[in-house]
Amino acid sequence: MHDSSLKRRRRRRRRKRVKKMRTALGIASCLVTCAAMSADRPWMDPSAPIPERVKALVSEMTLEEKVNQLLHVWVNVKDKDVLSKFGKTGLGAMYIQDLSSNSTCNIVPECRLAARNALQQKLMNESRLGIPITFITESLHSNYNSPERAKGMKDMEGSPLGTIFPMPITQGSSWNTSLIEAVASTIALEARSSGADRGFSPEIQVTTDPRFGRMQENFGADPTLVSAYARSGVWGTSGKGGGPNVYLDPNHLVSEAKHYAAYGFGDHDGAPADVSISKLYNVYLRPWKAYVEAGGRGAMAAHNSVNGDPCHSSSWLLTKILREELGCTDCFIGTDFNDINNLVVFNTANSTKYPNHPAATDGSIQAVTAGIDQDMGGTAFPSLLQAVQDNLVNVTFIDRAVSNVLRTKFAAGLFDHPITNLSRLSVVRSPAHIALAKEVAVQGTVLLQNPGGMLPFKPTGKIAVLGPNAGCPSDTPTLCDVSNNMVGGYSPTVAPGQVKTVLDSVKELNVNVVYEKGVDIDSFDVSGIAAAVNATKGAQAAIVVLGDSTNTCGEGSDRMELDVPGSQLDLLSAVLKVGVPVVAVMIAGRPSTFGEGRNSKYGPHNAMLSSPNLAVIEAWRPGEQGGPAIVDIIFGKRQPGGSLSAPFPRGSGNINTWGVPWFHERQGDYDWKTPSLPIDGSYDPLFCFGHGLRYSVFNITGFGAKSESVSRGGEFSLSVDITETVPYTKASGSVVVQIYYSQLTTSKRVRDVTNLAGFAKGIISSSGTILVDIPASDLGYTTWDGTTGKHEFTVDQGQYILYACLSSCHCTHNVTVTVL
Repeated sequence: MHDSSLKRRRRRRRRKRVKKMRTALGIASCLVTCAAMSADRPWMDPSAPIPERVKALVSEMTLEEKVNQLLHVWVNVKDKDVLSKFGKTGLGAMYIQDLSSNSTCNIVPECRLAARNALQQKLMNESRLGIPITFITESLHSNYNSPERAKGMKDMEGSPLGTIFPMPITQGSSWNTSLIEAVASTIALEARSSGADRGFSPEIQVTTDPRFGRMQENFGADPTLVSAYARSGVWGTSGKGGGPNVYLDPNHLVSEAKHYAAYGFGDHDGAPADVSISKLYNVYLRPWKAYVEAGGRGAMAAHNSVNGDPCHSSSWLLTKILREELGCTDCFIGTDFNDINNLVVFNTANSTKYPNHPAATDGSIQAVTAGIDQDMGGTAFPSLLQAVQDNLVNVTFIDRAVSNVLRTKFAAGLFDHPITNLSRLSVVRSPAHIALAKEVAVQGTVLLQNPGGMLPFKPTGKIAVLGPNAGCPSDTPTLCDVSNNMVGGYSPTVAPGQVKTVLDSVKELNVNVVYEKGVDIDSFDVSGIAAAVNATKGAQAAIVVLGDSTNTCGEGSDRMELDVPGSQLDLLSAVLKVGVPVVAVMIAGRPSTFGEGRNSKYGPHNAMLSSPNLAVIEAWRPGEQGGPAIVDIIFGKRQPGGSLSAPFPRGSGNINTWGVPWFHERQGDYDWKTPSLPIDGSYDPLFCFGHGLRYSVFNITGFGAKSESVSRGGEFSLSVDITETVPYTKASGSVVVQIYYSQLTTSKRVRDVTNLAGFAKGIISSSGTILVDIPASDLGYTTWDGTTGKHEFTVDQGQYILYACLSSCHCTHNVTVTVL
C-alpha cells in the first residue's frame, strides 16, 4: 500500500511538471507565433489605429469573405450551422440570445456564454483570416431579447438574464439625463459581461403619434428632449469621447441606434413618413445629429419610407444626410429584419430583374450602393457575391460596407480579446443594478391628477387592489402575463419572482389586501366587475391597475383609438361609484384616453377624469421593480418624480396639434396664440407635454438671464427660482424646469409658436434656484431652398422670448433676449 501510494504521488508530480513545461512552451510558442502574426498579419496589432487595421485586413480578403461579413444571420441559425457554413470564411454577426443548438442552454447564462466562447474560438481558429464574429444583443432597456420571452411563454425556468429596467417611455418621463446614461452604462456592462459586443440602442426616433405600438420604445415626442437622451444614451452605451474609429473599453458596447429615419411619424409600424423637409430636419433628424456629435457608431435603417424613398435604399437618407451632412462618415449602417427583401414589397426593387441571379439581387444592389453595410436576416446580401462577379455592382461598395463592419469589431476589441471570462457574469443583476431599476421607475412615474390632495394613501385598514395589471393570480403567483406587461417588449426571459407587481408590493405592507381582477385587458367580458365592486366596499381606498398587455401595445400592436382597451373603463367607472378614494395606475406603453369623443358612454370628452375621488398615475412600462416603486409613491414613501415626455391628446383626432410644441405653427387669419377650434371639441390636450404633479406644490417665483444678449456661438445662462408653497415633509420632491422659446425676430420659414429649448431637474426643499444653460444654437432651425435643393442651419439674429415653465401649458415667467 505504501509503495503503490508513493508511486501514485510521483506520477502526479511528473504530470504536473510536464503540464508546467507544456504551458511554458505554449507561452513561448505563442510569443514567437504572435510576433510573427503581427508581422504577417498587421491587422492583429492591437496598438495600430483602427483605420489601418481595417485597411490591412480588407486588402487580404476574398470576395466571399467580404460578403459573408455583411451578413447578420437570424435566430434560426445556431452555432453548429455557423461553423458548417461559415467556418472557413468567417461571419459578420449573429444574435447572442439564441446561439446555442441546445435550447435549454440559451436561458442559462453560464451555459450560453460558454457556448458563445466555444463558437468564437472555433471560428477564429478555423477561418482563414481569423476574423471574430459579432454577438448582438437587444439593449433597449435590458440585456437580451429572448425568443422564448417573445413567444409569451409563461412557465420558462432559468436564471434571470439581465436587469430589466423601465422601458424608454418611462425613462424619458424622468427628464434626468444622468439617470438615462447610468441605465445605458449598466445595460452595456451586463451585456459585455454576458458576451455581447454590439447593442441595438439607443432608440432615438421622435414618436409623435401615440397610436403607434412602438411608442413605448421611445423616449418621447419632442426633439430637444430626445436629443438630450440620444447623447446620454450613446455615452452610457459606448462611453464618452468615442466615435467609429475609437477603441471601446471592455465594459461598453458598439452602439447601433434605431430606427433611421422618421420612424415615429406615422400611426402604425412601417407607416410612410410623408413629412415636410422642415419637419424632417427640425424634428425627426435632430436627435440623430446629437447622436453623431456625441460619438455614435452605428445606425439601423427603419422599416418605412420617407417622402417616397424606402429607408433601406435611399442614398439621400443614408449617405447624403447621415454620413455627409450629419457627419457619421465611418458609421456602420445595418438593416432592420428582412427589409432588403421588402424592397420588392415597396415595388422599388424587381425580383426578376436579373433572371440568372437570386431574387434579392436588385434590392441588395440598391441597398449596398445607398449605404447599407449589413443585412439583418442574412438572406439578401449573399446575392452580392454573384452580382460583383458579373459586374452588376462595383466592389468598392462591398469594400466600404465590409470596412464599416470590421471597424466595429476592432473597436470592440474582438480581435484582441475574443473570449469573455465566465466570472464576469457575477455583475449581472447586482443589488446596485436592481436598485437603479427601481429609482428609474420612481423618477419616471407621472402623477397626472390628484384632486384635493387625495394621495398619498395611509397604509392602514382594508385596501382593494383591482384590475387586470394588478398582479398574478394565486395559481401562478410569481410569473404571469402581468409580469410581462410590467416589463414590456424587448425584455429577457422573465424568471419566476423577478418582476414585482403592485399586488406583490401592497401585500408587503401592514394592511388588509383584497384582490379582484375584474376584467381582462382586451376583453369585453364584464362578468367579474361585480366581485371587484364588492371587494371595494368597506375599503379605505382602491388601487385599480389598468393599461396595456404586450398584445395591445408593442411592435405590430398599433391602434386606431386611444381609449383604455377592452372593458377596463367599465371597471373603473363601477368602482368610482362606490365612493371610496380611487387611484388608477396605468401600466401602459402609450398615452390613453378615458372615454374620448362627445358620445362616449362614460360622458363626453373624458368626463370620467372630473371625478373628485379619482387620482391617476401613469407608470408606463415600469420594469421589474415597478411594483415597489409605484407602491412607495401611492403610500407616500417617495414623491412621484416624472413629467410627461409625450402629451396625452384629448382624442385620436388631436394628435400633433395644440399642446405638442413642435406641431403648432403660426397660422394666418387668426391670432397666432389661438388656433381655429374644431366644432366638436378642443385641441387642448388632456395632459400637456411636461406635465407632472408632486405631493409638494412648487411654483416659479423668479426668472432671469445672466446676460440678455449673446452671440450666435454663445449661450444664455438662466436662473429659475423655485418655492415649495405646499410642503410635503415625508419625502423630498423634484422639479423639472422647462425653458421654451418663441421667436420675435423675422424668420426665414414659418416657425412653431413655442419650442422646448432646454430643461433641468433638481431637488428642492422649501426654496432654491435651478440653473439652465441654453446655447443660442439651440434656438436655430434648418431651412430648405426648393430651387437649389440646399439645406442650411441658421440662427436668426434678433429677439426671442424665453419662458420658464413647469409644463408646456404652465409658463409663468419670461424674459426677452437677443441673439447678436
